[in-house]
Amino acid sequence: MLHGKLFNEGQFFPAIALTPSLKLPTGKAVGDPDREGTDVTGSGSIDASLAIGLTKAFKPFVFNGSVGYTYAFATPVDGIDTHYGGALFWNAAVEWPFWPDVFGLQLEIAGRNQAAPEIAGIRQAGADIRQLVVGAGLEVLATPSFKMVFAYQRALAGRNASSTDSFLVAFVPTFF
Repeated sequence: MLHGKLFNEGQFFPAIALTPSLKLPTGKAVGDPDREGTDVTGSGSIDASLAIGLTKAFKPFVFNGSVGYTYAFATPVDGIDTHYGGALFWNAAVEWPFWPDVFGLQLEIAGRNQAAPEIAGIRQAGADIRQLVVGAGLEVLATPSFKMVFAYQRALAGRNASSTDSFLVAFVPTFF
């Protein structure tokens, strides 16, 4: 994930950043039928995303929000050509840098609306996804242009989405 500032924060205006990202397949999209999908660890697809984010500090807190779109490239899943639907996503977060320029805590709420997939050329009616997720994390500010985030997320509500717990690690370089 890259993160490039378009405009710096002003007295009355937030900083605006553009965040392109690329997700590579890191897990398996097909699980053991006896485990009812609990062993599925990914979609098997390559996804490209682009988001625009706003950031505004009201000391001691920093508020962030973003909205973006993800395009999933077609991929074979269990030998069947699959194209997951595009997804519109958003998030809002508050950060508290309790040790400025070193560590911070973050709380976040996020949503995702994803179109139904196309499997073997047929759009799967009623298979669209809507999801609401909350999370908390620890940010490690390694340098002024690089941070790491260690977080826990919980999917609270949704349509055609599992209520899941996840742990994640993100590496975020900032350019410009």
